[in-house]
Amino acid sequence: MLSVDVVIVKESANNAIVIADNVAMPTLANQGLRWTLDGMTVGGVALTDYTSMEIDFGNTVETRGTQSDVWDAYVEVRTHAPTITLTGIDPAWFATAAVPIDGLACTIANTILYLRKRAADGTGFVIDATAEHVKITAGGVATIQNPVTGSAQAFTESSIVITCMELGGNNPLIFNTASAIT
Repeated sequence: MLSVDVVIVKESANNAIVIADNVAMPTLANQGLRWTLDGMTVGGVALTDYTSMEIDFGNTVETRGTQSDVWDAYVEVRTHAPTITLTGIDPAWFATAAVPIDGLACTIANTILYLRKRAADGTGFVIDATAEHVKITAGGVATIQNPVTGSAQAFTESSIVITCMELGGNNPLIFNTASAIT
């Protein structure tokens, strides 16, 4: 699932928002395409038993108007601090050999998260060697968000947060939407 915030700014003499109640819906060209979680390596440590991944691009923007305009005409990005939250059911994620309590260094070479493409019929997967999967690489620091969360009536979960940051001139978060799984 992808959610988007739209920041509205005035770009011309027209109103920034125009309401029309008779617009046709667009035709969706890629209906039925799905990707699911696949291999995850964080800081060189292979994770297993993961259940979800959430990426927050961490963009904070501020709009500003001038000359008493009704609509703001300028936008400024205040922060860009992406984070990735991984949730799973394996408490060994926090063993000494995995993600220690003081964090784990992540580079784009040792932190790789794959999304595996489902076959068109939905019953299987596109083969690994096909360049149709999504490869996400991240640089930054992986830390423990919740070592163990659970109760008698619910599954126990653990979560890791990767705080992405620029390291050595590399982008902190890279998406390759045409990758083979290696």
